Amino acid sequence: PVHGEYRHLKRHARLATDLGMSENNILIADIGNCVELTPDGIQFGESVSSGSRLVDGGSLEDRENSVVMKDRKHLSEDGIFVITACVSERTGDLLSEPSVVNRGFVMPNNADYNSDIRHIVENCVDQVDVRADTDGSELTAAIKKQVKNFIYKKTKQNPVIMANIVRV
Repeated sequence: PVHGEYRHLKRHARLATDLGMSENNILIADIGNCVELTPDGIQFGESVSSGSRLVDGGSLEDRENSVVMKDRKHLSEDGIFVITACVSERTGDLLSEPSVVNRGFVMPNNADYNSDIRHIVENCVDQVDVRADTDGSELTAAIKKQVKNFIYKKTKQNPVIMANIVRV
């Protein structure tokens, strides 16, 4: 038997013995087992590695340990918030209302936290010296931390938080 689930393989083996084939000539191989056929008979050879693999963009990765798969799992389970703030490079002030977009995140009781998150972003911009934070890393980190804490306190969930700072 060479095809099907284990129960099918067992049934195929029984069918072969019912038709008169010797049990010495029947093997049920598991995934990764090699079967050697010789003039003297049939036997198991060396096993080969097997398992689920991810083919993504031409690269082959171990599915269980892949960073890509871990990220995809996190996104699928917890969702994502993308926050964009446009700040003046000269004054450090917000130039427009921060944008808050979420995907894959279920709001409990149809709550809308976007206005609260915008307020958090506004506070972060006020607290961080945006003009001295030339690469935006300090402001980005502050927004991510405070939004993550806020959402966790409200929902006990940990969505991915992406904060983008546009300097004009």
